[in-house]
Amino acid sequence: MKTLKFKTNINCSGCVKGVSPALNGEKEIAHWEVDTNNPDKILTVNTSTLTLKKWRKR
Repeated sequence: MKTLKFKTNINCSGCVKGVSPALNGEKEIAHWEVDTNNPDKILTVNTSTLTLKKWRKR
């Protein structure tokens, strides 16, 4: 399993709720979470098949 991390502008639980349908619907994502307490609002994605290259094409 790979872990991909991204700096985001997802600032609050409402923002997390807004992106949840898209991230939950992505079959290649096993688990994801956003650390809104981190100043960089880090999105962590666990996947077996998704690569950074594939992610950027979406």
